[in-house]
Amino acid sequence: MQTAINPMCQEGCMQRGHVVGWALLVLILCALINVTTRKGAIFVNNVFAVLKISMVVVMIFLGIGWGTAHGNGCASIEWKHKGEGGGFGNVIQALTFAMYPSAGFEQPFYVLAEVRQPRRLFAPTVMSVMTLILVLHPLINTSYFCVNPYEGPQAQIDGGYKSTNTAINYFWKISGATGIDGRLAVVRTTSVLLGLSSFGNLLAVVYTAPRVKQEIAKEGILPKSFFFAAGKDSILSRFGKGQPGTREQVPMAATALHLTFEIILVLGVGLTMEPTEAYNTLSYLYTYVITGILGFLVVLGLLYLKVDGWVRSQSKKGRHWNQKSQWSLPLVGPVPCIIAVVGLGLVLFGVFVEPSRSETGGQKWWLKPLVGWCGLSLGVLWWFGMELRQWNGQYRIRRSRITYVEEVDDGDLVQTAERVVVDRAYKSDRVFGSLPG
Repeated sequence: MQTAINPMCQEGCMQRGHVVGWALLVLILCALINVTTRKGAIFVNNVFAVLKISMVVVMIFLGIGWGTAHGNGCASIEWKHKGEGGGFGNVIQALTFAMYPSAGFEQPFYVLAEVRQPRRLFAPTVMSVMTLILVLHPLINTSYFCVNPYEGPQAQIDGGYKSTNTAINYFWKISGATGIDGRLAVVRTTSVLLGLSSFGNLLAVVYTAPRVKQEIAKEGILPKSFFFAAGKDSILSRFGKGQPGTREQVPMAATALHLTFEIILVLGVGLTMEPTEAYNTLSYLYTYVITGILGFLVVLGLLYLKVDGWVRSQSKKGRHWNQKSQWSLPLVGPVPCIIAVVGLGLVLFGVFVEPSRSETGGQKWWLKPLVGWCGLSLGVLWWFGMELRQWNGQYRIRRSRITYVEEVDDGDLVQTAERVVVDRAYKSDRVFGSLPG
C-alpha cells in the first residue's frame, strides 16, 4: 500500500512506521470482521477466494496469449541455469521459499466444524481445490515467463528500469505502458491488486488460526483454558433476536489472543528490519514451521500409523489404523507418506547447508531455520512442564467432550454444539475435582 501511495519510493525511502501501521490496521480489521459476524466472515472469505482464483485464471490466459503473439516468448522458456548459485544449498533455499505460495492447504481442516454437510462436501471439495491449485500454480509461472523470459537475478528490463516484483514486470509488458506516468500507473494498480490479495490471505488465516487456539484451549493445557475455549455471541448477532447462547458463536477470546501475538511479531520484526526483509523473515518462519516442521511431524505420524496397522493387522496390540482408514489400496497407502517424509525432511535439514548465494538479507543462512526449531522447542518445554506438574501433584488431566449432533434435511449429521469437561484425576483417592479456570 505504501508503494501504491508513492510508487517512486523504493525500499530505502520507505518509513518502517508507515508499513507497520498498515500491517497492524489490516490485522485489526480482519479480527474485527471475524468477531462481528461469523456468516459475514465466511461470505467475505468466499468472495476473496473467487476473485483471487479468477484473477489468476485471467492472468494465465493473458500472459500465454500475449507471449505467443509478441515474439513467441513461451517458446523461449528453457531449463537453464542463469546467474549465481545453483548448488545444493541454493536449491533447498529456493524450495523453502517456493513452499510459501502453496502453503495454506491445511487451513480447511482447522475449520471442519464450520463446514456445511462435512461428510458429503468436505473431502471432494478439498481434493478438487488441491487439483486446481496443482494446475494453476505451474500455469501462472509459465505465463510470467512467457511475458518476461528469465535472464538471471540481476537482469534489467525495458530500457534499464529494474524491478524485483514479477507481477509489476508482467503488467508493464501486458499494458504496453510508456513514459513515467504510464509506469507509475501500472505500479499503483499492481500494488493495489497485490494488497487485496494479501488481505484475502490474512482474512483467511485470522479466521482459522483462532479456532486452532480454541481447540488447543479445550485440552485444558493453557492458563484460563475455558476462557479461551468458550465461544461468544458475535457482535452483530447481539442486535438480533434469540437468547444469549443460541446465537451464532465466534471464538472472541481466542481471536484476541491470536491478534496479540500477531501484533508482537509485527512490531518485533517490522520495527527492527527493512520492510522487505521483515516480510521475508515472517513468511519464511511461517513456511518453515507450519508447512515444514509441523507437516513433517504429521506425515511421520501417519506413516507410523499405516505401518503399525499393517504389521500388527493380526495382533490385538497397536492402533489398527488399517481397519479405520478407508484407503482402498492398503499396500499403496504408505507411499504418499513416504514421499512427504523424504521431501519435507530434505528441505528441513537441507537448509543448514550453506548456499553460495544467500537471499537472507545478510543474516546467517542457518539463523531462520534455527529460530523455527526453537519455536517448536518451546512447545516441547511447555508439554514437559505440564507432565512434571502432573507428576508432582499425583494427578492426570482428563478431558471429555459431549457433542450435540443434528440431522439435516438430506440425512447428513452435523455437529451443532460441543460441551467440554476438563477434570483432574488424582491417583490417591480417584476423586475428580474441577480444573481451575
